[in-house]
Amino acid sequence: MMDRSQAYRILGISKPQISMEEIKDAYRQLARQWHPDRFSDAIEKAKAEERFKQINGAYDYLKAHPPSPSSTPKPSPSRPASKETNTIKSTPGELYEEAAALGKLGQYEAAIELLGLAIKLSPRYAKAYRYRGFIRSVLGFEMSAEADLRRAKAIEDGIQEPAKTNSSYNPRNKVTPDPPPSKQPTAPNPNAEPKSIRLPSVVPVTTNLPSWTKLASLSTPQAQCVTFAKDHNTIVTGDRSGKISLWSLKTKQQYVQLDRHDKAITQLHLSSDGQILVSASRDGQVHLWHLSSATLMKTLKHDSGAVFAVWMSSDRRYVITGGEDRTLRIWQAKDGQLIQSFAQQASSLWAIAGNATGTTFFTSLTKGEIQAWNILGKQRRVEAGKTESSLQYPGSAIGCLRDPAVIICGNVTGVIRVWNEDTWNSERTPRYTLAAHEGMVRAIVPHPQGLQFATAGEDGMVRVWTGSEGRLVTALAGHQGPVLDLAWNRKGDVLASLGADGQVKLWQAG
Repeated sequence: MMDRSQAYRILGISKPQISMEEIKDAYRQLARQWHPDRFSDAIEKAKAEERFKQINGAYDYLKAHPPSPSSTPKPSPSRPASKETNTIKSTPGELYEEAAALGKLGQYEAAIELLGLAIKLSPRYAKAYRYRGFIRSVLGFEMSAEADLRRAKAIEDGIQEPAKTNSSYNPRNKVTPDPPPSKQPTAPNPNAEPKSIRLPSVVPVTTNLPSWTKLASLSTPQAQCVTFAKDHNTIVTGDRSGKISLWSLKTKQQYVQLDRHDKAITQLHLSSDGQILVSASRDGQVHLWHLSSATLMKTLKHDSGAVFAVWMSSDRRYVITGGEDRTLRIWQAKDGQLIQSFAQQASSLWAIAGNATGTTFFTSLTKGEIQAWNILGKQRRVEAGKTESSLQYPGSAIGCLRDPAVIICGNVTGVIRVWNEDTWNSERTPRYTLAAHEGMVRAIVPHPQGLQFATAGEDGMVRVWTGSEGRLVTALAGHQGPVLDLAWNRKGDVLASLGADGQVKLWQAG
């Protein structure tokens, strides 16, 4: 059990009379000294993590039990009060880096405080305004977050003072209008039955479907992939230039941009807890980002060629990558070390998906093979990357549903086949087959709570299906041209679709 004397000892405080400002100063110095990111050796890093935990625990205790006024030194009547405790000893850049480290650990209030000090020292520090706005948005302080983000943009645009807005204007009500419909190509009929394909066990498509509400549209030129952040008010896009953008769904504006990739982003994957964003690119690199602080954690490099597919295990221990060089790689997420690689696959790895338990992942090859890999062996190690089984099937997209436990595979002709996960080794006949789209199946995204999955196609349609029998739940039209990617928010009540028309559209059931 923590007490005051123990907290003082951990923070290196020896004098009995001390102010809260002095306690904060001692905490900041120790937090900077013992932050785990400063240590590369595994043993030293483990020691630093334990020490850093103690430092945070001591500071949290003293914040909850601050020194009484009687213990704070009073100014001598013969001389003015000392201003030493109010002296800021760090530069704005150092304060920002310290705030980013705290944000990475979820210490948002402390991070906001340090960013405020950085802004006080440098009132036109746009980066600090933007990061503070991002944290405030995560905490739900939308009005102050919007004020910070507007201020950051005004500084970057060279505006001395942000223009005062009319009191009746509310930026949350600003909606980006859809572009006027073009005559070529025409939008597909949402209730139209997909092109007939002669296949066994094709599930018929239902007409007169319930309509979904289109909540909003965002203009995202050049974007190629999309996902939701942990905060359901933020979406993330990756574009052809290699930039990753974070967008506020309330303001319809981009507020953070990450630009460490040199070529097009091919996939974005969010960890199961929403903390880590994994980005793959044609530049042959995979970046791991701490999303709440918008900081780069690790970089995983392929020897050559583009990376097309990434997946992070549900326990965040492993990252699986594959791409143009026909090599499957398994990485340790914590330190970025390559654990195993399996070269000379039959063709490029096009897609990777993991099951709900995180024990098995599936790869889809461009020349028609689907493989199942065992990732969870004894002592929670990767077990020789053992291939459990494979099927010959020309897959273009793949996904795994939790309830029922099925593997969903789409191909370049618009056909989707669904296998039971527990019997697909012995029973090579699909559970059912869908004539889902006209042309390539671009994306398959399982619902976060299971039961349903969404598909996107070259035909410009988005469709939602039940997992158990493949019944069509709804068909959504609105994009001009192919739909490139899909994403559910973490609640599963909003579906985002990204089209080749440069639009992200948000849909809600009912």
